[in-house]
Amino acid sequence: MSGLVLKDLFCLKKVLRNYLIIIAVYFFISLAHPAMLTGLVTVMSVLLCMLSLNCFAFDQACKWDSYGGALPVTRNQTVLARYCTTLVLTAFTAVCYCLLALGMYLVGNHETALGIVLSGALCSIAGLLINAVSVPLVYQFGPERGRLVFVGLVAIIAAATAAGIMVITRNSTDADVFVMLVDALEHMNLALAAVALVLGCIAALLISYGISCAIFRKKDL
Repeated sequence: MSGLVLKDLFCLKKVLRNYLIIIAVYFFISLAHPAMLTGLVTVMSVLLCMLSLNCFAFDQACKWDSYGGALPVTRNQTVLARYCTTLVLTAFTAVCYCLLALGMYLVGNHETALGIVLSGALCSIAGLLINAVSVPLVYQFGPERGRLVFVGLVAIIAAATAAGIMVITRNSTDADVFVMLVDALEHMNLALAAVALVLGCIAALLISYGISCAIFRKKDL
């Protein structure tokens, strides 16, 4: 199964190199204003975490699934390898932004270092959750249609959320809504919220893996 992960990483080598060049350019630009590094980490975390979705397009272009079906690996292992690729890229991203935060801490910019770690962690979790939703859709509908379905699903959820907020706050002013959000954040147990977020992310990935396995087992290769 490790060979399947290496195959994905080799397929992504050129794209990953281009991403890293772009990130490096923005990094040197951001050095003039260290606060901009938080935004850089946000973009980097989301891009790298979602990079594994490109592997589906590569597999479709070279008809890999037909060839992979002849290998001594189960379909569940094939799906697991794709999720492992996502985790490897996420771990690589975490190492990058932790090193960047350490550099900011060593030069005395503690506030920026904390912002980098928090932003990177939240965006990495967001990237994993996006994968948890989109990977089963790609297995079901294919790379192109799966992404379109995902975008449509996000649009529907966003519209429903916005409508719900408007209904709840229809008799409140913008200032009242802002005060409510501030009060909620002040009374929130951040440590407990962080643990719940991580556990929720793990649960979402496990559920996503199970759904993807069920879909892939039924596919004709």
